[in-house]
Amino acid sequence: MRALYDRGQAFVQAGEPSASEREQLYVALVSETERLGLRYARAKHPCRALAQRLLRHQEELFPFVLVLAERSLRPVVVVRQISGGTRSAQGSETRRMLATVFATLAARGQNPFTGCLALISENS
Repeated sequence: MRALYDRGQAFVQAGEPSASEREQLYVALVSETERLGLRYARAKHPCRALAQRLLRHQEELFPFVLVLAERSLRPVVVVRQISGGTRSAQGSETRRMLATVFATLAARGQNPFTGCLALISENS
């Protein structure tokens, strides 16, 4: 199972795969999970309970392969958890706006410093 999880993580970290590529990998990972689960779920094996649980929850193990939007929110969530959040609604709005600006600049391949200078110059 760890190898399957690592395979999924490596796939999504490698770039921005298309929806069909994500769906293909998801189906392959779920199928392999089912194969592993069936292999041990009916046998007298120490992994029997785990195998049965894999079979029950196989559809829930790899949603990160299908949903890439959650990955883009992860850094914002981590910063909020580390810092304890903001102290006001205005602070939350400012942090959200800055995260959006920097994510947009990164998606466009622009330098954050020059991008911010350009935005400030436009609004002056």
